[in-house]
Amino acid sequence: MGVGLTDGMPLYKPANAQPLNAYMVVDPECEVGIDRDDIYRVGDKGLIPEITGWLEQWIDDIQQASGGVIRFVGDPNDADVLVSACQSFRLYGEYAGGGMSAEGYSCTVKLTAVQLSNPEKSVALTQTSDPGETVTLRGNGRFWKTPPVLAGSDRLTAFVNTVMGWYGYGVQKGSKGAPVKRVQQGLIRRYFLGGSADGSFGPRTESAVMSLQEAYSLEKTGIVDRRTLVAVYYDHGAVDAIQ
Repeated sequence: MGVGLTDGMPLYKPANAQPLNAYMVVDPECEVGIDRDDIYRVGDKGLIPEITGWLEQWIDDIQQASGGVIRFVGDPNDADVLVSACQSFRLYGEYAGGGMSAEGYSCTVKLTAVQLSNPEKSVALTQTSDPGETVTLRGNGRFWKTPPVLAGSDRLTAFVNTVMGWYGYGVQKGSKGAPVKRVQQGLIRRYFLGGSADGSFGPRTESAVMSLQEAYSLEKTGIVDRRTLVAVYYDHGAVDAIQ
């Protein structure tokens, strides 16, 4: 599901990268909790249960926002999308009376997705929750601020659509560029398209997409929607699972 990055770790290169499969890691600078002395980082204390729980929630949010098109896998060798998670806090208050008195903490979550087969492609999602209550810390107690809600947000939708767009989501007749070329390559591998992939979505590609849609019992629109996108790369079972 997720691992912690170490300082200086190079960008991961999967052995068997699969389109639309994702893997999540934790940014080494991720701040996950507050004790009486400071806000500490994952890199200082390791991957602890609280951050693991939020990783699971963020993974679920992304998968649901994509309608099941983006799927997180347990083996990074099978992923072509690397998502790094970073949670940080800003203190509103001051130290007083041997503890920390504060009006609250803002919490920011930042998710960054990188396409491993084309690493210059990346997109970030940042969401902040403002302080909502007064808290007081004493002794070694820890205060955990609930991260912002990602599910249903416009930012999450835009983040997910960008990731799916790397693989051809939304391309149609008249579209051009790398996403079209990827779809054409998938169609060629599936024997729906002959010739070479030129990155230009013309009548030949439109006809191939419609043939693919017919073979998968999808509406023949010629547009690469969510289910058609999965059909470009995967079998009927994967397509049937898409919402």
